[in-house]
Amino acid sequence: MRARHDADGSAALRDAQRLEIVGRPNELGTIEPGKLADLVIFDKNPLDDIHNTNTIHWVMKNGELFEGDTLDQVWPEQKKLGPLWFWNSYDVPKAGAPLSLRQNDATLT
Repeated sequence: MRARHDADGSAALRDAQRLEIVGRPNELGTIEPGKLADLVIFDKNPLDDIHNTNTIHWVMKNGELFEGDTLDQVWPEQKKLGPLWFWNSYDVPKAGAPLSLRQNDATLT
């Protein structure tokens, strides 16, 4: 992620210096073909309201694209998200539904 733009361009210079320290200036720092990037794409701007961090539409991790609400992979191939290890004692959640420990237990809030 790029730092905010300073009037004198010093943010861009600091970004370039950080990439040199990391040792991967040709692989990081901008979004373009051939560079590494993990992204979270929101429906609403989280800078306008922190609650907008709940509006994740897409997630890109290691070059794979996932739906934000289900984490099903959609690119480069389509795959449903399988059960995760921490779901063992929970019902598998449905998008937008509250979690519960078991069907007869109280809903977690």
